[in-house]
Amino acid sequence: MSQQQGFGSSGIPGAANIEFIEGNDSVAVPPDPATHILTLLGNTVQGVSVTNTAPNTETVTVASATTTQIGVTSLATNAETIAGTVTTKAVTPDDLKAKLGTQTLNGLAYGGGTTAAVNWLADATNGQIPIGSTGAAPVLANITSADGSVIITNGAGTIDLSSGIKSGTVTTVDATPGVLNINIPVPASSIVSLRVNIAGYDTANNVGCAVEILGGMKNVAGTLTVVGNTDVTKNCDTALVNITGALVSSGTNCQIQLTGVVGHTINWRGIIEVVTAP
Repeated sequence: MSQQQGFGSSGIPGAANIEFIEGNDSVAVPPDPATHILTLLGNTVQGVSVTNTAPNTETVTVASATTTQIGVTSLATNAETIAGTVTTKAVTPDDLKAKLGTQTLNGLAYGGGTTAAVNWLADATNGQIPIGSTGAAPVLANITSADGSVIITNGAGTIDLSSGIKSGTVTTVDATPGVLNINIPVPASSIVSLRVNIAGYDTANNVGCAVEILGGMKNVAGTLTVVGNTDVTKNCDTALVNITGALVSSGTNCQIQLTGVVGHTINWRGIIEVVTAP
């Protein structure tokens, strides 16, 4: 606001009279020439008001900011933002960072309570998942099988569970051998024991066969060999009594081979129970 010496509204030479006011835009605004009144207006939408508070005094007030009113406010501290109980202060990015806690790269967040910062678990390794603990923070751990009856294989973003029971199918034509379409890995310096239940049916001739194979295969220095004798028990229609079953190897995998009989196309399905030691 500019105040200049000169002839103002009173017309008294040399007296201090309001000649005009000037804002940031450098535009001079003089009083009304007829009323000699200079009007000050506040923008109530922005929370600004002008009020007569004393003789010859107009006070400019900016309202406090609320959820419905634009205005002025103070900034919350980190502690106030974490506690979350103050309703009259603004939150800054630094406050938000404090509320989010010490963020662990690739970690998983869990609650520390309404008035506390967020907590974070460590960067999980392959197959780890958060596991709950009553009344305590969750922990990262792998799924386990106490009795070893479930085979668990952890990978990047994967957990594979296997019961040790596998299944496969194959179709044999005439007496040409075929293998069930599943491989049973035999780790180095170990042995696998197999119990295989197989059902086969020739739909064209309406004859079938039920087969059980018991046997084992070991891996010595990368070479697979059958251990002892493989027991093959058959319960077949007469036309299929000559089918055979055996354990064969393909690299370091054990396979189940079936050989049908001439004149028959047999669809086979087998369930394989596998035990590996050590």
